[in-house]
Amino acid sequence: MNSTEITTFFEEQKAAALKMALEQEGTSLEQKLQGYLEILYEQLVPTEQQFMIEAQLQMQGERERQMQEMGKLFALFHVQENGMDFFFTNQQFLSFYAASYRYRLYDRRELNTDVQTLADAFWGSERISAERFHVLKEQMLEDFRIQALMEFDLDKGNISVCSCGCREMQCYDLHDISVAAYRAFRGGYRGSGEREKIFHAFLAGKEINGGRMDMEAGENIGEKQVQPLQ
Repeated sequence: MNSTEITTFFEEQKAAALKMALEQEGTSLEQKLQGYLEILYEQLVPTEQQFMIEAQLQMQGERERQMQEMGKLFALFHVQENGMDFFFTNQQFLSFYAASYRYRLYDRRELNTDVQTLADAFWGSERISAERFHVLKEQMLEDFRIQALMEFDLDKGNISVCSCGCREMQCYDLHDISVAAYRAFRGGYRGSGEREKIFHAFLAGKEINGGRMDMEAGENIGEKQVQPLQ
């Protein structure tokens, strides 16, 4: 919220002595002046106007909070492993290829940290309920913050993924995405854009479902039925 600066003048020697005395009391000149301003405000500004200003400040604070939330991009994850389900969001691994490389490191036990599940391998995640996951999944087409939806099924050995702006889910074998990630990240330095191109080039034609999903009708023309986005 916006604040305004109030400037006043006071003799330097007096100000220095006052600051020293206040420091000995565990406070500061700024804190004292702030307190006096609050007292003057409550004494001189009509109560009805104070209520109106407080309501305006609360609305402004809520708008600023919403704007901050809108600026947070994240990916939506569902991991099935050993019969257990994990639902979470993550702001670090926003793309399919980055998440696939993380899976490869986990699968080959090449992570620097000891983790027990794939969900734990995605550091910085925020766990959410199954209900919250499905709400966000339904909102994905309208919510630009959601950069990707990824559902890892380690028990069946596949992953279903949908990127921001797409109207279809694609399913791949986990072995294929691991190899694609290896090809993208091996060798010398490459920019993220080049790595992503290599990753998707390797996966071209390797989709398991092999068909487009009608997101509204909920029909998938192919071998594997995938839950549609609403």
